[in-house]
Amino acid sequence: TILKAAIDNSSAGIAIADAPDGTLRYVNDAGLLIRGGTRDTVVNGIGIDKYVASWKLFDFDGRPLDPDEVPLARAIKFGETNSRSFFIRRIEGDDRAVVANASPIRDVEGNIVAAIVVFQDITEQKKAEERMRSSEERLTLATEAGNIGIWDWNVQNDILVWDDSMYRLYGVRKEEFGGVYEAWSRTVLPEDRTYADGEIQAAIRGEREYDIEHRIVRPDGTVRVIAVSAKILRGKDGKAKRMIGTNIDITDRKEAETRIVKLLSEKETLLREVHHRMKNNMNTIQSLLALQAEFAHDPTVAAALDDARNRLRSMEILYDKLYRVERYDAISANDYLPALVKEIVSVFPNSDLVEVTTEVGDFMLAPRQMTAVGILVNEIVTNSMKYAFRSRGGGCIFLTAALTERRVRIAIRDDGVGFPSDVDIGNSKGFGMTLVGGLAKQLGGSIRIERGQGTTFVLEFEAEKV
Repeated sequence: TILKAAIDNSSAGIAIADAPDGTLRYVNDAGLLIRGGTRDTVVNGIGIDKYVASWKLFDFDGRPLDPDEVPLARAIKFGETNSRSFFIRRIEGDDRAVVANASPIRDVEGNIVAAIVVFQDITEQKKAEERMRSSEERLTLATEAGNIGIWDWNVQNDILVWDDSMYRLYGVRKEEFGGVYEAWSRTVLPEDRTYADGEIQAAIRGEREYDIEHRIVRPDGTVRVIAVSAKILRGKDGKAKRMIGTNIDITDRKEAETRIVKLLSEKETLLREVHHRMKNNMNTIQSLLALQAEFAHDPTVAAALDDARNRLRSMEILYDKLYRVERYDAISANDYLPALVKEIVSVFPNSDLVEVTTEVGDFMLAPRQMTAVGILVNEIVTNSMKYAFRSRGGGCIFLTAALTERRVRIAIRDDGVGFPSDVDIGNSKGFGMTLVGGLAKQLGGSIRIERGQGTTFVLEFEAEKV
């Protein structure tokens, strides 16, 4: 018949049992596929009690089902139409989750003569539900740990749904929250309300993303700062349907930022004061050295005092550069060395007759190394200005500096009369050259003199990591 053909070919499992003992009379092919095994092992004329044990039916908590808990048995014994989900432990060794719906079959007099059960394999659905449940648990743990609230607003129907973290963030009880836009808006600090609402409306119109910060007032009067981010879900017509977003309480972070800004401001004020006093002290010392040199009767003493003043000037330039840069752990060679050379040359009477050319790479040095380099350059340039151009009054000074694979090379050359051939850094009795050699050793490097068409000093050393 058509009915039998429909039952036989149904994709759902179908079984029929006789009353009153529940002997299985029929199971279709889909039922056998879900159950596992063969027709001989499944449809074997056993009653309900043995049928439940034979089919190995278990609740989702792993407990074996009693016969009276099985839908087919309840339909036969109690005449109930009922539904239940459970596991079938198959002969093949894998469990199948099913949902079964059973109904009694009655004769014309209303007596139960049989029962029919329709059951469907929902194993994949249960696995998906389990994955969803696990994902939701992980999300809940993450949001609770991160103090993150999640909300979902149906824009068209004005239905606002909060998760538990949102209620904690806002200090609001579930039963006191209206679940609409206005209920949220009332929690926003009045001074921020217009801004927050305007940003939401702009996001709904598609003008920009909704990613803002605003303040809220909890029922106890506490003000908190909230970072909000949301995405708009739109229909085919482009109109906003839903907004789904997160809230994060960033009050502690904002307070920490305020404290940091205040500390930085205080530090800047202190640094400016220290810088001012240091420059004044350096200028005072330079003035004293200049005054002492002016009144010195011995030219050698006067020259030594002038040299000391120039060394102090090179340190003052470096200090000023360090104060004006953002980084205090490094200073740019390109910013410092050209300015230093020009400053040194400018103090000599013949400075207008000396052309200065610098080629300095864009690299950084630690302040400790740059201090030594500055004093060393000061000694060499001062020496050139004093002695290299005596015969003609003026000339050229060249300075090059480069960093290659952490190796620094600085060359200072003049086109003057040339350094005496019998004098080298190692055997010079002058304080200046002795200081130059000592500074090169302090840098962990070397310095040499190259003669020909003037004099060239070449300094090489390893740059510290900055």
